Amino acid sequence: RQAITTLQRVPLIIFPEGTTTNDGGRLPAKPGLGLIAKQAAVPIVPLTIKTDYRLFGTIELIAHEPVRVTDFGFRRYSSQTYHEIGERVLDIVYQRVDGGAI
Repeated sequence: RQAITTLQRVPLIIFPEGTTTNDGGRLPAKPGLGLIAKQAAVPIVPLTIKTDYRLFGTIELIAHEPVRVTDFGFRRYSSQTYHEIGERVLDIVYQRVDGGAI
C-alpha cells in the first residue's frame, strides 16, 4: 500500500526481479511490479541499465516507451498475470536499442 501511495505522488524505481544482480544476469520477474502498476493506475517506464562493471566505469540508462498494464491485453488479473507482465517488461529491458540482446 505504501508503494502505491508513493507511486501516485512521485516516480518510483522497481526492479521486476525484486532485487539486483552483480553481473547483470536476468532473474525471473516477481508479480509485484504488475500488481503495483495496476493498483496505482500508472504507466511502467522500462529502464535498461548498461554498465561495464568497473569502479568509476560508465553507466548508460535507456528509458523505453512507457507501457500500461492494460496494454498487455489481459482480461483477468492474478499472480500469474502479474508475473507475466513483469516478464514482458524484462523482455523490453533486456533488448538492446539496436534490437539485439544485451
